[in-house]
Amino acid sequence: MDRRTALAFGLMAVVIIGFSILQNTLFPPEPVPETPEDLSPDTEMVQEALEQPGTAFSEDPNDFLTSDSGDMTPSDGSTEPLNVAEALAVDTHGSVRQFEVTTPLYRAVISNRGGRIVSFETLEHKSHLGGPVQLIPANIPANGLDALVFRMGEMPLGVAMYAVEGGMDHLVVDDSGPRSLTLTTRTAGGLEVRKTYTFNPDTYGIHLNYVLAEVPGSQARQALNLLGSPEDFRFTWNQGIAPTERIQKMEEPAMRSLAHVGDELHVKKRNGLAKSEEKVVGQFRGTIHYAAVQNKYFTVFGIVSDPDDAPIEGTISLGGDQATNTQSWAMDIPALRGLGGEIATAGIDLFIGPASVELVQEFGHDVTGGVDLGMRM
Repeated sequence: MDRRTALAFGLMAVVIIGFSILQNTLFPPEPVPETPEDLSPDTEMVQEALEQPGTAFSEDPNDFLTSDSGDMTPSDGSTEPLNVAEALAVDTHGSVRQFEVTTPLYRAVISNRGGRIVSFETLEHKSHLGGPVQLIPANIPANGLDALVFRMGEMPLGVAMYAVEGGMDHLVVDDSGPRSLTLTTRTAGGLEVRKTYTFNPDTYGIHLNYVLAEVPGSQARQALNLLGSPEDFRFTWNQGIAPTERIQKMEEPAMRSLAHVGDELHVKKRNGLAKSEEKVVGQFRGTIHYAAVQNKYFTVFGIVSDPDDAPIEGTISLGGDQATNTQSWAMDIPALRGLGGEIATAGIDLFIGPASVELVQEFGHDVTGGVDLGMRM
C-alpha cells in the first residue's frame, strides 16, 4: 500500500470515530424502562390501603406486596421461605376440648376443633325423650368446613384447633347483657384468626365474626405476598338439624334446606338425600340474604349481617351427606378491611331456635319468608 492510500484510510477512520462520539454526545440513547418484574409497590401506600376499614379488597393481585424484607423475618430469627401450602396451613395439634355457654333460653357447647357449635339444647322446650330439645344430631362430621378464601388458595378454618381467650370453660349469659366468646388460632405463616361469638340473654340470635390479623415479628408479610388478598370468609353449618318428633316419618316432609339469594328462595327437601346427594346440592350467586336447615318446628339460619343495609354480593351453597343423613349450608361473605392492625373481617348472624315469625323478624332480609307457617309453634 503506498503512502497516499494509507493516509486516506487513516483519515476515514478518524472521521467515523469522531462522528460516533459526536452522535452519542448530542443524541444520547433513551434509558431502558424497568420491566414489571423490577417494579414493587410503595410500602407506605400499601399500608395506608390496609388500614382503611370497612371496604372490600381491590382486584390488584399485589395488594399485600411489600419491599420491606425485614417484615419477612420471623421472631425466632429464621429466614426459611414459605410456600403456599405452608402459608395456608392451620394449627391442628392438641386435644379436643369443649366450652359450654348457658343463657336463659338455651345451652350450647362449642368445640375447640373448628370453633363450631356441636350441641344446642333449647331449655324452653321438652323433648319426647325427656329433657331439653337437642337440635344437633349426635353423628355430625368430625370437622367443620369454614374457610378463608385467598386468591391462591383456601385456609381450612374448620379443622383448626382454637384456644379460648381467658382459659375459661363455661360462659353464663344472664340479664346483665350480651357476652362474647373469642377463640384464636395461628397459622404456620404467622397469621392469626379470631372467631368471636356474641350471645344475648333474650334472643336465639348469635352474632358470629371472623378477624384475620398478623402475628407481630412473624412471616405474615411473606405469607400474604404468596396468598394475595383475602377474598371471602366462608361461614358454614354442616351439623345438620336433628328431628324432634317422636315419629320421625311424620317429620321427614318438613326437613329441608334453604337459600335466599336475590329475589329467589331455593328449597331442597331432605327426603331427596335418600336417592343421591346431588338432589340436595345447589350453588347460588348474587345478593345473598340467608341460608337455613330446618325440621318441622326448629331452624338454623345463617343471616347476612349488614348494619348499613347495603347489599352483599356473595355465594350460598347447599349440600348434604348421605352417611349422616344431614343437610348443610355455606355462605361466602366478602372480606372487608379490618380496624387498626386487623387485616380483614366479616360476620353473620346465626339464629338457632324455634321456627317462629315473631322471633326471626328482627333480622330483616325477609327471613320470615323462610319460616313455613305450617311449622310454627
